Amino acid sequence: SPTPPPSPSPEPAAFAPLTPPFSPASLTEQAQNNRTLLRKQPRNRWTVQVELACEVSTVAKAVEEVTQPEWLFVLPKRFRGRSCYILAYGLFPTREEAQTEMASGLAAELLHQPSPPQVVTLRTLLRRAD
Repeated sequence: SPTPPPSPSPEPAAFAPLTPPFSPASLTEQAQNNRTLLRKQPRNRWTVQVELACEVSTVAKAVEEVTQPEWLFVLPKRFRGRSCYILAYGLFPTREEAQTEMASGLAAELLHQPSPPQVVTLRTLLRRAD
């Protein structure tokens, strides 16, 4: 008898959402894991680069300042000799969707930082990460 076709495997998750506990070791692991996951995604997807965070407290605070905390993810970034994290929000098919979510999903504190959030392609985000 013919063998049944294999059942389709589920879509791999695009990124691992930020999960507590927020500690340097945990964030570094999440950031490296996300870099691997995101490299498998189409580079022309869009995201919101929220901020560069070098303190665990900055990451923990950002979770309180977005409407969809499960959309936050981190990527690794060395900055001035420190291990830091690029904090990003969501993955969207179009620039317009990313801009809409940035405007509606991020608190004013995030939107009005000295280096405000930017809508970028995944290609750009991965290039900025280490």
